[in-house]
Amino acid sequence: MASSWKRVPLAEIAEFTSKPRELRLTDYKAIPFVPMELIPSDKIAIDGFLMKDPSVISSGTFFKEGDILLPKITPSFENGKQAIAEDLPLPFGIATTEVIPLREKANISDKLFLFYFLLKGDVRQSLASRMEGTTGRQRLNTEALKTLPVLLPPLPEQRAIARVLRAVQEVMQVLRRELELERERKAALMHHLFRYGTRGEPTKQTEIGEIPQSWEVVRLGDYCSRPDYGLSTSASELPVGPKFLRISDLQESYTDWSSVPYCQCGEELKKAYLLHSKDIVIARIGASTGKALLVRDCPESVFASYLLRIRVKEEKNLDPEYLFFFLQTDNYWKQINQKKAGRLKKGINIPVIENLLVPLTTLDEQYTIAKILVGCDTQISALEQELALYQELFRTLLEELMSGRLSVQPLLEQEPALDT
Repeated sequence: MASSWKRVPLAEIAEFTSKPRELRLTDYKAIPFVPMELIPSDKIAIDGFLMKDPSVISSGTFFKEGDILLPKITPSFENGKQAIAEDLPLPFGIATTEVIPLREKANISDKLFLFYFLLKGDVRQSLASRMEGTTGRQRLNTEALKTLPVLLPPLPEQRAIARVLRAVQEVMQVLRRELELERERKAALMHHLFRYGTRGEPTKQTEIGEIPQSWEVVRLGDYCSRPDYGLSTSASELPVGPKFLRISDLQESYTDWSSVPYCQCGEELKKAYLLHSKDIVIARIGASTGKALLVRDCPESVFASYLLRIRVKEEKNLDPEYLFFFLQTDNYWKQINQKKAGRLKKGINIPVIENLLVPLTTLDEQYTIAKILVGCDTQISALEQELALYQELFRTLLEELMSGRLSVQPLLEQEPALDT
């Protein structure tokens, strides 16, 4: 940290916006309103606004165009929500009462520097510890925010730090958009392939919807060994036995086995619950009920009790990869949601899985469909991992730049690329 940096309270370098006494909302036909759901946790600007008649705005927080909107209530605050109000049709707007609007002070602080400083993990933790109220409804007091100590570099360094962080954040936004488009592409392909197949043949209506004429609808239990419930034991971060796959380890297109914990497990139990290549596990309870994972390559692993394992019989003409992709289609989810709707805790069990209806075609066509969708998953996985790397880079840069351990001196002679 350079000697030119100084530690000051936030109130010295930021302005906290309040509504002017002379302003009357009724002088306007419509007011831009920002609810909490339009304040993101992974972008700079708000996700739009709602135009409201002043007569229906009974409460809210006044803010100006360009203000940082910082949520003050749990869990929005802990989740990293905050955004800058941009592109409003008026010089001001009204937001949810659960935000604190603030902005930079001219010639003292840079808005984006303040924005990124307020995203730091230790800053959020410090402020969270000063929140008041009942559990689950705690709020940050504006006075606590004003006294927050800030390690402040000179203005040119603030702007250089903000440019670096914004550049990384913009890359992440591009990757998120690419990931969203690739997921939409996969969903469209799945819908088409499981409805029309790959051979352009006529279709027919069945109990699970429209499928190609030559396909049939089969009961999953006739093509699989009896599904198994998982192992009830405790997870451990220490390598005390095999890996222990849990519901929380099921990602959208892959599992990060390096983050999966271990468990103590005797040889007999390990043999009974050991996962093999081409096994499919399905979440049977909780918010993820119905979510599936195909085991491809994995270390020695067993699966937890809130998962069900499916193992396709080798002599049956059902490809596990093809089945796995069907378990992501709308026709599958309609069956799961219908079955779990009337069940305690909204879960599923072995009979539900055995009675699932699956569209079946020739093995060659199953292989073709699976190959197409594996290509989508490969692209999705690559984008997810690239995004994860940039997220880690952003967190590291945020800490190193804001503490002064990483210098931005080489950037100081460059003209700022953005008007901050």
